Amino acid sequence: MKLINLENAEAEMKVALPISIPFTDVVLVETGVILSESTVLTLKSMGITEVTVYEESELREMLRQAEENADPSKKVRKVLVVDDEKEICNYIGEVLNGAGFKPIAALSAAEAWNKLASDSSINDMFLDIMMPETNGLEFLGKVRKELGRNVNVVIITAKKTMEEVVIAKKLGIVDYIMKPFTPERILKPLQTSQPENKTAQAGTPGN
Repeated sequence: MKLINLENAEAEMKVALPISIPFTDVVLVETGVILSESTVLTLKSMGITEVTVYEESELREMLRQAEENADPSKKVRKVLVVDDEKEICNYIGEVLNGAGFKPIAALSAAEAWNKLASDSSINDMFLDIMMPETNGLEFLGKVRKELGRNVNVVIITAKKTMEEVVIAKKLGIVDYIMKPFTPERILKPLQTSQPENKTAQAGTPGN
C-alpha cells in the first residue's frame, strides 16, 4: 500500500483503506473502490487530499488468490485463439464469448507463448497452422515439449494435408476445423473436450 496525493491519482487505482470524515463515523469511500474522476472530485470537495491505494503487485496477488478460491463450477473457461488474421480471432472470440467462454486473442506464436507461459489456467486453444514466423504445428510441438502443457488444441486450417493430420494427431490435438466455419463447428470441440489442464512429460504428446 502507498499514500498518494489526490492530484497524482491515476485511473484504475484502488483504495486500500476506507476514507472517513474526520471526527465522525461517516465513511466516504469503502476499501476496494476504484478512484474514478467522480470519486476524486467528491473527496476533494470534502477536503480530503491524500488516500492510501493498493500497489500493482498487491492487486495482482489479490486477483490470483480470488481465482484460486473461486468456486470451480463458476469459473469461466479461458480459450486462447491464435491466428495472425485479426478478423478470425475476433470472429471466434465473439462466438466463444457468446457461449460463456473467455476468449484470449494472440496474433502470433510469440504472443501465444507468453500468454500460455504466464497463465496456467488456459486449458484450451484454437491454433492456426499457417502463421508467418512459426508454423502452428511447430509451435504446438514446442508447447508440448518445453512447457509440458497438455492444452486441448483445435487446429484451424484452410486446407489440411495428410502429413499435417498425422503430425497433429501425434501432438494430441482435439479436432480440426476448416475455414470457413460456423459457430456450431467452433463450439463442438469444446463441448466434448475436458476443461482440466494436465502436465505432460517433456517430449511426450498429450492425449
